Amino acid sequence: MRDLLLRLLELWLLLTSGILIGSSTGVGRVVHYLFDIPVSYTVFAFNGILFLTGQMKAE
Repeated sequence: MRDLLLRLLELWLLLTSGILIGSSTGVGRVVHYLFDIPVSYTVFAFNGILFLTGQMKAE
């Protein structure tokens, strides 16, 4: 539990410092920081979801 709280505190400090922006890469970096998943996987999934939701809305 203590480790989770420290990670959340570090994440909050990272996000409030203005280093990350709200792009898919920013989301990927946060996911990589929290779960050690490669950034490229998260960016691929995030962009795929955005593409599919855009396609559904266009029809």
